[in-house]
Amino acid sequence: MRYVSRGSEKAPKSLTAISKGKTELERAREHYAALGDKESFTFKAYSKDDVKWRLNTLFHYKCAYCETYFPASSPVDVEHYRPKSSVSEDPTHPGYWWLAMSWQNLLPSCIDCNRNRRQHIVAANSSLSELLNQSRVPLTSGGKKDCFPLAVGGGANAA
Repeated sequence: MRYVSRGSEKAPKSLTAISKGKTELERAREHYAALGDKESFTFKAYSKDDVKWRLNTLFHYKCAYCETYFPASSPVDVEHYRPKSSVSEDPTHPGYWWLAMSWQNLLPSCIDCNRNRRQHIVAANSSLSELLNQSRVPLTSGGKKDCFPLAVGGGANAA
């Protein structure tokens, strides 16, 4: 993954827009205060066109993980570096929902890097017969989805 500075520009307006008298973050806080982690909140602000356009421009239309040009591969996903609704490594973790609209937490990603799916991963030196016989190659999970490794006993004092 490559780091790209956001500079001193403000976040896109959609991330702090007021709807129904509140920002999306304020509505999410109320939702989680009332329902806890039982029902996830439907976030929409991060997928608005102004957010996608700014991310695409900032990252030069490349995936933040593999640096593939989007026009060459697939449409862009807006990826949350810290996942918003769960963390696969810890089923009890509620995710970082309060960062779902954070400009610093958003990245452009191709669907292969963002979405978890089972696929055949073959070595670059595979023979033609191995490539044609992929049923013998085990399926491997690929893509980030809600992965975010956590330190055991995390927190400020974790080693």
